[in-house]
Amino acid sequence: MAILLGKVGGGFTPPVTYATESGANPAGNPVALLATDIDGDGVLDLSVVNQGNGSVAGSVSILLGHVLNGKGDGTFVAPKTYSVGFKPTAIASADINGDGRPDLVITNQNDNSVSVLLQNPDHTFTAKVDPTTGKKSRNRYGASSHCCLGIQP
Repeated sequence: MAILLGKVGGGFTPPVTYATESGANPAGNPVALLATDIDGDGVLDLSVVNQGNGSVAGSVSILLGHVLNGKGDGTFVAPKTYSVGFKPTAIASADINGDGRPDLVITNQNDNSVSVLLQNPDHTFTAKVDPTTGKKSRNRYGASSHCCLGIQP
């Protein structure tokens, strides 16, 4: 993944490239991105959905925005990667369990499920919970959290 920062007066900086996964067996094939403040520091963080080839579980990687002098400097720390379902297609963020921290919901096309990752106080995430949806999860505009209400850590 490459990040190009906007310059004052127009144009962009040269791209800075980041790995979209960590771990020994990366799924590869990033297909969706969510930019939101995951850790509550006022700086945008990135969540990248890695689809893989559909025959192995996909993943979501979290890249926390780096803070310098209280502001985001446009760089990101190394990704932390979490397993999700098969052939993930989209991602959304909402406080699913009501603890005040944004959680992640990822749609999974090949196993008709959504993967719910609840955020821990240290800004890591729990292992996925995969409630089935009963239908193909093909929502290209983001995952709906209404199917997952009531999930507790």
